[in-house]
Amino acid sequence: VVINKLEETLREHPSDDYTVSSYAVFKELLAPIYEAAELNDCSSEEIDGLLLDIDEALDVLVERGDLSAVDRLLAPTGAYKQADFLPDGWTALLGVVEKINAAREKESAAELTAREAEKLASELSAALRGLSYKAEFSQIDALIEESEELNEEDFSASSWAALEREIAAAKELKNDENATKEQSDEAATKLLAAIRALEKEEKPQKSGGCGCGRNN
Repeated sequence: VVINKLEETLREHPSDDYTVSSYAVFKELLAPIYEAAELNDCSSEEIDGLLLDIDEALDVLVERGDLSAVDRLLAPTGAYKQADFLPDGWTALLGVVEKINAAREKESAAELTAREAEKLASELSAALRGLSYKAEFSQIDALIEESEELNEEDFSASSWAALEREIAAAKELKNDENATKEQSDEAATKLLAAIRALEKEEKPQKSGGCGCGRNN
């Protein structure tokens, strides 16, 4: 009974599923159980004890992990350029990548645990979400230049004031070293909308002469 249980346990828990060190300990714990079971003179109580020992030996096994999920997340980053991103997010990503590189040694030695691999994948996912592209102001500059060619007197006071607010907001954003591309795109969209929303000022027409001649 015990031998059958041992063989079944080994089939259900192959070494490739666990870290090398934990499986080595597991096999060490099974060795005396094998020896005792081969004596063939175990009492029922002793058999029950050996079966319990097998179950307890399973507790030392640590599931082996791999970095396949991490590598899938990393795949698109090969085309990333540091100059395109804000420094804080990029620095955080490099910190996680450094941990991943260190973990590759453990993976090669079959000592990386599943929990460690999952944690790295989670940290990498968070770091990638934290990346922000730097702001891009070429469209804003072009729109500001376009607005400077307009004549305030040609438009209603309210629509011109709305345009000036968006220009001021865009210029303020340009002074922000941590501005993101998302913010610059939004500012450009609002500025363009303000230009398109300008309302022509209706000027009163000058009244002409009466056209009446002098009666003689």
